Amino acid sequence: MKQAQGIDMHCREAVRERPVYYESLSSPEYQLPLPKDNSIADPTDTIDLTSTVKLNIVLQSKYVGTGHADTIKHEWLANQHRDSYASFIGHTSLLSYFGTAENECTARVKFNLMEKMVQPCGPPPAREEH
Repeated sequence: MKQAQGIDMHCREAVRERPVYYESLSSPEYQLPLPKDNSIADPTDTIDLTSTVKLNIVLQSKYVGTGHADTIKHEWLANQHRDSYASFIGHTSLLSYFGTAENECTARVKFNLMEKMVQPCGPPPAREEH
């Protein structure tokens, strides 16, 4: 058991030596360091709110599917479907698999997926104005 604890401590030290960055956010203001002691982070600890808000703004401007406070369920589902269809179109092996399953050529499968991207979940619901 001591050996497992030693390995765990070694891994923690190796991770602690390098800073943790979010993907493509190498600016130091987005750096989230690990706690200095060997304890698990206390849930009552607060992360700097301004850096969290800045991170959310950057991610929302970069990725449409992350949503925002006013995102409705239909928009969220439509973004998920569009992301899936775009991934299917981008991977030719998946297109070949779908074409074989549907007995269609890959060009027809690609065309059908692109047509589905217009309204993947049907027409949007009427918005209520408050």
